[in-house]
This record gives sequence, structure tokens and C-alpha cells, in this order.
Amino acid sequence: MKKNTNNQKGVALLLAIFLISFVFILLTGLLQVTTSDLQIAYNIQYRTRALFLAEAGIQDAIYQLANDNTWVSGFNNKSFANDTYSVVVNNNSDYTSPVTGQSICRIVNLTATGKSDNKYIRSIVATMNVSVTAEPPAPGSDQLTLGTPKPYNVMITDWKQI
Repeated sequence: MKKNTNNQKGVALLLAIFLISFVFILLTGLLQVTTSDLQIAYNIQYRTRALFLAEAGIQDAIYQLANDNTWVSGFNNKSFANDTYSVVVNNNSDYTSPVTGQSICRIVNLTATGKSDNKYIRSIVATMNVSVTAEPPAPGSDQLTLGTPKPYNVMITDWKQI
């Protein structure tokens, strides 16, 4: 009489189900890690873009100050490459020559904010000196002759990301 050895028919099916389940779980985890990495890369890209927009705002402000040393209006949501930046003139003061009493330098504090993808925001605070060129006093005079040629000299004295 023959002994029945076919009692293991369901084992192959069970092993196949476990193997498919294991591969499915492994692929799901890999997909989740990949999706997270893509989101991190997206965040870095747009935060960096927002910083560059803030830098563009500072450069635009330097241009304005170089052509008009009394400029204080700033920019509000100025469009640049499908995104925006704003510049606020926070504080400005004149430096007056102790010898002549004439204003020869203006100190300007700016805050530039770049906004990318309508939600990523980076800001820069910068302090600048805007100088008016001066000629030496004429013989027998203590008055400096202030020049008005453009562009004015704009020097960044402090720069900080916030």
C-alpha cells in the first residue's frame, strides 16, 4: 500500500503569499523613502530660490540708492522670475561731517524678503553706506564741495540672513 505524500500541496502557495507580501512591504518602504527625499529636495530648492530672490532685492535696492541717494520707498512684492521680493528701508540716517556740518554719508538699513512658490520665505538684513563724493576745500575755505555725480558710492557694511 502506498503512503500519501501529497499533504504539502498548500505549502508552496503559502510561501508564495509570504514572499509576495515581503516584496510588497519592501517596495512600499522604498517608495516612502524616495517620496520623502523628493520632498526634501523640493524644499531645499525653493528655500534657496527664496534666498536668491532676497539677494536680488538687495541688488535692486543698491541700484536705486546708487542713482538716487534719497531713495526710501522700497519695493513691495516686486515680480521676478515668477516669484516676488520685497525690500523695506528700516532706518536711515545721515552722517554729518564734524568739520563742515555737511551731510557726506547716509546709513541705510534694508530688509529684503524673497518669496518662492508662494510659501517659502527667506530674508536678508543689510546695512549700507551711501556716500556723496566730496572735493577738498578750496584754498582759504573750510567747506567741502559736495559732488552730485551719479552713481553714488554704495558700500555694504553688514549682511545677515534671518
